[in-house]
Amino acid sequence: MMDHRLIVSLEGSLVRLRPVEAGDVDAAQSWHNDPATRDSQLGYPFPVSRSMEEAWLAKAQRSDGRGATFAILRRGAQLIGFTMFDDIHWPARSARFGITIGDGTARRQGFGRETLSLMLKYGFLSLGLERVWLEVVAFNAPAVSLYEAAGFVREGCLRSHAYVGGHRHDVLVLGLLRGEWRDSP
Repeated sequence: MMDHRLIVSLEGSLVRLRPVEAGDVDAAQSWHNDPATRDSQLGYPFPVSRSMEEAWLAKAQRSDGRGATFAILRRGAQLIGFTMFDDIHWPARSARFGITIGDGTARRQGFGRETLSLMLKYGFLSLGLERVWLEVVAFNAPAVSLYEAAGFVREGCLRSHAYVGGHRHDVLVLGLLRGEWRDSP
């Protein structure tokens, strides 16, 4: 049986993006169980077991035409996070974007910025997307700043949509159209 997984590697000066692998499970589980990382994301809000993480990675490795998940590696091959397009809607040429820099020592060093740039280039030029959108919890100021600097526009606010640290928080919906995108590092 032929393996139909997306086989592609995207490279920048700081990071390399490659398809996720089964060997990424320990780092993924650690990051999903780190409250600082988990609470800044809008993903699964509960601790995860190894088998749950293995199931997530197996799903991320399947190519169903609705998503592409990549491991983010610092130059030198150190795994520092994950990024993805999911909920790809081919008739509308739209996809949801997500990124997690799970390695706390790799945050605010330009890895996320370069990953976003590589993914937008891949999405708009290789996949032919017309719109990339995302949701971000409003208190995640570094992420909001990153997305807005890349040209994302605030399209809406889901009021009191997230519950983190015992408090309700707004979730911002941001979007970027192909015609608004500027291909810059």
